[in-house]
Amino acid sequence: MTIKIPVLAIIQARAGSLRLPGKIFEFIGKKTVLGWVVERLKNSQLVDKIIIATSTNPLDDKTELFSKSVNLPVFRGSEEDVLCRFAETLKAYPAKNIVRATGDNPLLDTATLDIMIKAHADQKTDYTSLSGTAPLGSATEVISALALIKAQSGASAQNLREHVTPFIHSQPETFKLVKVTPPPYLLGRTERFTVDTEDDLKFMRAVYKALDRKKLTFNAQNALDLLEKQPELANINRHVRQKGWGNQ
Repeated sequence: MTIKIPVLAIIQARAGSLRLPGKIFEFIGKKTVLGWVVERLKNSQLVDKIIIATSTNPLDDKTELFSKSVNLPVFRGSEEDVLCRFAETLKAYPAKNIVRATGDNPLLDTATLDIMIKAHADQKTDYTSLSGTAPLGSATEVISALALIKAQSGASAQNLREHVTPFIHSQPETFKLVKVTPPPYLLGRTERFTVDTEDDLKFMRAVYKALDRKKLTFNAQNALDLLEKQPELANINRHVRQKGWGNQ
């Protein structure tokens, strides 16, 4: 008998990023960008299993090797139809709820993630996200398995399949959507905590170096405290404009 995992974290990650190819394998300190994402999810109190969902593109042979190196299962599916990739991952690893994480957010905030998962479970929602403003890349999304299955069967347009959740967003009359207020240290902050360009990577490395010099842990809260004292660091990637979310 198949036992459903209560909360499955699926990291969508691929090597073929257009703006910064191979970014998930770039190092920030002693870990790669993707390695930091894995650590954040492993530190969660409420994530029961983690899997890396990558593409069948030969470039992602390296992503599969990385998954094995950190003892995580990997699922390989469509490169462009990310919704299908997630649905097939769910079929291979049944779960009740899914955390959708991306491999380019090394400062994903674990405490915020656990707040979102708890709210999602307590309120029995289909989709849970953050309300208000928080650093891009500090939070993720929580989705019920049933909502993902409905999206997979109902989304026909290409732009609804290139990403995982737009179909769910577009049908508030069908899905129960809930927004959670982020912790005070995230709320209202506008820094970029995602790696999409060379300048994003330079920013992350500068933050890591400054925290390491102070013997502080590289995480979202410490990074934001640092930026209060050294706001000029945020200028490294402040100019970067996000290119369509979620297309990892």
